[in-house]
Amino acid sequence: MTTDLAVAQDVAALARRAYAVRLQTGNGGNLSARLPDGRRILIKPSGVSFADCEPEDLVEVDLDTGRPIDGVPSSELHSHLEIYRKRPDIGGVFHCHAPWSIACAETHDVLPAIARHATHKIGTVPVLRFGPNPEAAIVATAIGQLVSAEPDIRAFVEAEHGIFSFAATLDLAFYNAELVEETAQIALLSRLARSATG
Repeated sequence: MTTDLAVAQDVAALARRAYAVRLQTGNGGNLSARLPDGRRILIKPSGVSFADCEPEDLVEVDLDTGRPIDGVPSSELHSHLEIYRKRPDIGGVFHCHAPWSIACAETHDVLPAIARHATHKIGTVPVLRFGPNPEAAIVATAIGQLVSAEPDIRAFVEAEHGIFSFAATLDLAFYNAELVEETAQIALLSRLARSATG
């Protein structure tokens, strides 16, 4: 088994796992991993559900040029590329349309980390806001600026869109996304509890 194939199998398995825990439904969301040579990534194409993702579905992309080596990559490719280019320590990027995080981002510029373990494990999770139907290039540039300006962040939420999380490995990026979604859920449930008790 080649190293690239092993990475592809890991990416596809993680995509199916994310669907199984309902972090992403339908055929939205995307994820990617840096290949061992550091010059290429594998990314899920648009239109393929996490539930059905197989190693052969993934698209190989040259990190420097941004050109696919084969296939048609996710429409979020440029956002992934900006994170990899600005953060050489990043080995995996995970993006999902997680409902609690999207809801929480409507009223917060930073997700409230009520649970102590969230503060310890993911720290600050800022919210990025854009106008309606933003151009992909504008979004990617803003993401690049954010991860450059705040090199310690492990995730952010794009308002009306969802979580982007990243880490040294895609597995860790996935765990970060799970914790962001849990953090948003706790924040909203806590607000509901406080309002119920007056």
